[in-house]
Amino acid sequence: MVMKLSDKPRADVEVLIGAPVEKVWPFICDPDLPAKFSEEFQGAVWLDGAQPSLGSKFKGTNKMGERVWTTTSTITDFSVNEIFEWTVEDLDNPVSVWSFQLFPDGDKTLLKMSGVLGTFNQTGLHAAIAKDPENEEKIVEWRMNDWRQNMQKTVEGIKQLSEK
Repeated sequence: MVMKLSDKPRADVEVLIGAPVEKVWPFICDPDLPAKFSEEFQGAVWLDGAQPSLGSKFKGTNKMGERVWTTTSTITDFSVNEIFEWTVEDLDNPVSVWSFQLFPDGDKTLLKMSGVLGTFNQTGLHAAIAKDPENEEKIVEWRMNDWRQNMQKTVEGIKQLSEK
C-alpha cells in the first residue's frame, strides 16, 4: 500500500498471550518497559511523580543511529485492563499516537499495539522527505516497517514476561 504522510500512516501488531489481562496490564501501562525490547526507544520516566492515569505525562528518549531525541507524551485514553494510549507532544498536532489494547480470550489475552504517525511536521522523517520529496512513499514505507519491527519485538517481549 502506497502511503504519504498526509494519509496518517498506521502500524499495528498483535500477539496472543497465554495469560489473563490482569497479568498483562501492569506491563503495558509501564511506559519504560518497551525500551527493553525496542532498538529505537531508549526509555521513559513519569513527569512530576505521575502514575498511569488519563492526563498523566511522561518523558521518552529515542535513538536512531547517532541521533537522540526526547519527547513528552500525555496519556489520552486509559481504561484499566483494556487500553493504554499516549499522544506524543502536542495533543492537537501530535508527532504520533500510540496504544496498547487488551482483548480477553478466556484465560488468554490478545495484545494489540498500534502507532499512528501524526501531523506535527518537524520530525526527522519530515526532514528526510523534504530532502527527497519524490521518494516520500518509500521513506514512509521504510519508517512504518521500522515501527512494526520494534513494535513486534515489544509485544513478543510483553508476552514472554506475562507468561512467566
